[in-house]
Amino acid sequence: MDRIRNRPKMPPRIKTAADAIKADSAEIAKMKSESMKSLSDDPIMSNIIRKDLKLTKKEVADNLALLLEVQDDRVACLACKDKKDCPKTMKRRIIIPVRNEDGTLTRNYSVCEKEEGDFLVSSRFFLLSCPREWVDGSNDLNIKQYSRAEAYAALEDACSGKREWVYLTGSSGSGKSFVAAYFASRYAKRHPGCAIASTPRLLEDLKSLSINSKAEFERQLKRLQECPLLVLDEFGNEYQTEYVYSNILFPILSSRAREKLPTFFTSDFGFSDIAKMYQSKIGEVKARQLKMLLKERCGREYDISGLPID
Repeated sequence: MDRIRNRPKMPPRIKTAADAIKADSAEIAKMKSESMKSLSDDPIMSNIIRKDLKLTKKEVADNLALLLEVQDDRVACLACKDKKDCPKTMKRRIIIPVRNEDGTLTRNYSVCEKEEGDFLVSSRFFLLSCPREWVDGSNDLNIKQYSRAEAYAALEDACSGKREWVYLTGSSGSGKSFVAAYFASRYAKRHPGCAIASTPRLLEDLKSLSINSKAEFERQLKRLQECPLLVLDEFGNEYQTEYVYSNILFPILSSRAREKLPTFFTSDFGFSDIAKMYQSKIGEVKARQLKMLLKERCGREYDISGLPID
């Protein structure tokens, strides 16, 4: 009995290579199962797998590495606040898995929505002085107030070719710039190459070009004269001089009037106010000329003062 009690303990059993492989296989199987479940529980990935790719369970397992990469890619996109801070190696690109006939997947890339939105906006507007989200199609206009109804109807008519110029006035915060941009965005979808310009900034930039780069000035002036739609925002707030009026503003307006091209104005001032402000700078005759041009082409001023846009 003492001999048994004092028997030396046997050393622990040494794992064989087969044991190690078996343990590794169990760990791999567990990780695979957890990964498959994460894809199944993810509504975005579940939709891609079942509806877009129509993969069987075996095909999901066979393409697991790529599908997990796609999942990580989508998570990065959802967390993205600004395309400039994109954390991906392939900046501003989305992985698009493509199913082959044999059930295997191929990795393709597409432009991310934020980048795509910029491409669309830049193709529709060569000049944009308002926030991009005003013209990217993500906004809608809720027409509830009768005071705005006539202005909206006039802008609708301009977008459908029934009229050419529309002049919006209104108190600060009335939304006149947003309203003009909204309708301009709708028009630009069918007629790319439009412009929404802050009038003070535009005229100042063109004045500088006319002095420093005559060829570029002529090119930009021609573009503004001929673009499908021009929105002159903050009209009347520009620095008013004889030179700017005679060499920049009037050539743009008279050319667009002659060619019957749609032009929207937003302003804190009515026709008479504009004429009075310009009169001391360009003389009574030219001031009256400007007033008559606006009145003849726009017909009337549309005051959309009141509650801000919903």
